[in-house]
Amino acid sequence: MSYNILETRPKSVGQLWNTIEQKVSMQPFHAKRRGFTLIELLVVIAIIAILAAILFPVFQKVRENARRASCTSNLKQLSIAAVQYQQDFDEIMPGNAPNASLGGWMYYTGFAFPTTGLTAFDPTKGSIYSYIKSTGVYVCPDDSTKQGDSYSINGPICGQALSQFTQPSATVLFNEEADGFNNNGGTDDGYFSPGTIGNIPSIRHTNGSVFAFCDGHAKWFTNGKVFFPNPTGDPRYEL
Repeated sequence: MSYNILETRPKSVGQLWNTIEQKVSMQPFHAKRRGFTLIELLVVIAIIAILAAILFPVFQKVRENARRASCTSNLKQLSIAAVQYQQDFDEIMPGNAPNASLGGWMYYTGFAFPTTGLTAFDPTKGSIYSYIKSTGVYVCPDDSTKQGDSYSINGPICGQALSQFTQPSATVLFNEEADGFNNNGGTDDGYFSPGTIGNIPSIRHTNGSVFAFCDGHAKWFTNGKVFFPNPTGDPRYEL
């Protein structure tokens, strides 16, 4: 059956429009739908897996670099606070006693080992807290012990006069101490005694650690770059 619009000879524009609609509605319409094949899906999955394998280590490295930068900032703030403390106390370095009245930079109630889950540190009672006023500065983002403190002061310099140091920029002030049982662990007392059992730098930052120095700067070193005893034999300079 043929249908010619002109054969109907519509008498008005409305009739002409209705005729056109009828003509269009009579035309067959077929939509062809095609899904993904199994091979195509497997190819897509394989590409995603390859991209994930490439990008995941990159994301991990970026995340660790950000945490290391945060830890470096923490130690820099601590060292600057110690410098301010020296200026107020006749250029004497903060002490290590667990009592702020004795000049102790960190207050603790006892040795805090990661295995106990005990938070033995209270930075707010330490002698340099008034220069920082933030407990978060005392905790490294990579320290999973949650003890309240991730750092230790270099024991041999405690209570010493700044004038005794001929190389403040090479004299370690604070470091990240491990507990002696786990190189990625946390400090047990906030006090680092170079060369003694159980006093080792942590390696929680890509097999390295961040150190702060008496001039106020902080820097990351790979494991073994900062050591004790140093060539001069002076424990105040390099751990």
